[in-house]
Amino acid sequence: MAGQWAVHSLTDASVEGNSGIPDIGENGGVGYHYGKTADGRPAAVCPRQVDQASIKLQVKESLVLAGELNDTREQAKCLAQLCRMHLLSRQYKEAIEFAEEAQVVFQKSQDKCGEGVTLLNKASAHMGLGEIDVALQVAEDALAMFLQEEDKRQEATAHHFLYEIHTQAGNYEA
Repeated sequence: MAGQWAVHSLTDASVEGNSGIPDIGENGGVGYHYGKTADGRPAAVCPRQVDQASIKLQVKESLVLAGELNDTREQAKCLAQLCRMHLLSRQYKEAIEFAEEAQVVFQKSQDKCGEGVTLLNKASAHMGLGEIDVALQVAEDALAMFLQEEDKRQEATAHHFLYEIHTQAGNYEA
């Protein structure tokens, strides 16, 4: 039902002070809005009526519009978002397909950082499928891109992800 909010606090009280349109965050989830519970405590809220299927539809519509505008960077971002959404729902093969499409479009728009992040998402999907060796290679490719671009923040993210892959694979000595 429009206008209803899911409250994420200690109680399921009504929330005041919420407005705005839900958005999709960088991690693929619905953006939270902040308000207060009836007793004045802060609470994070998100609209109940927004489900993954409707968000996917909105992202696909954005993808079509970006194509009509010949905006390759926005197309790549939409494809990367669809990849993350499929990761969240554990649809790993579909996530890989969207990651590969996004990678090609990020290359066209010469966005190395976007391409590298997409590679990390692709590596995550391979991890989900149990394809550790492939995940390791893809994550190493992402790290190489971040090193080339001298992007220290993403470089750190890639190193952490590589650690996670090695840990899951048992590739370490005590």
